[in-house]
Amino acid sequence: MRQHFKEVRTNLVLTEQLLFWSYGGDLRDWLNNPVLQGHTVYHKSKNRRRQDPSAWEIHRDTHPDQRLISDEEVAEIKAILKQNSRNIGQVKGANFALTGLVFCGQCGYKCVLKRTAEHSYYGCRHSGGGCSNRKCVRLEKIDQAIVNALFTRALSTGQEPENSLQEQSQPAGLTTLEKILADLENVPGYASIPSLRATKDELTAKIERTKALAKQELTLDGTAEYIISHPTAKNINFWRTRTKEDREVIYRKLVNRVTILGGEVILPVSLKV
Repeated sequence: MRQHFKEVRTNLVLTEQLLFWSYGGDLRDWLNNPVLQGHTVYHKSKNRRRQDPSAWEIHRDTHPDQRLISDEEVAEIKAILKQNSRNIGQVKGANFALTGLVFCGQCGYKCVLKRTAEHSYYGCRHSGGGCSNRKCVRLEKIDQAIVNALFTRALSTGQEPENSLQEQSQPAGLTTLEKILADLENVPGYASIPSLRATKDELTAKIERTKALAKQELTLDGTAEYIISHPTAKNINFWRTRTKEDREVIYRKLVNRVTILGGEVILPVSLKV
């Protein structure tokens, strides 16, 4: 009699033994799995519910030759996971304008944004796993250091020559005014008609005023050199009153890196200009 066997496939990711990780919490569990340390574990689950690790039955060193991580690495992984379990990263409404620009003055790694109910901070991502730079720095303090650096740099920079500025879009209505002026100048004998000459002078003056106003406005679409050398940049309030969206543009174009150590910003702030 031919026997029929039902093929049983084990999901190596979702199995209670967690041989491989998939994503999210599974990665955390996989990293904490004593199997990676050469041990064998029983009773990780009860009634299909995962038990606290303190309730596991661990048989140590059952396969030491297949061990993947050392005790020192285990301690470091646990410290990093504990640090990352705090309120870090993708927080609704958080300001990430400085993410990627703030560095630890001790280990040199990029810092991460941490938030409480009242304040936002940047701190070393390895402060709980080997780095001794444990003090965070308030976001406002970092912003102030950057503002001071940009303002000081702007004061030391001469005005950029007009022909080196990045092309700006035409101010609203300027194209229309210039077209009206061109049509007027094409009228035969307009120069001998006083009313047309007066209209032409008025149009010319309005065009010049429009261009002058546009030249006074600092647009963040320009280059880093254009922004830092613009007359408006020599006013400290320009930097202090920027919106979150403006800061994201300014920091990306003008700031190279900010280094923090011991709860303070290490000066000077490194700029790209």
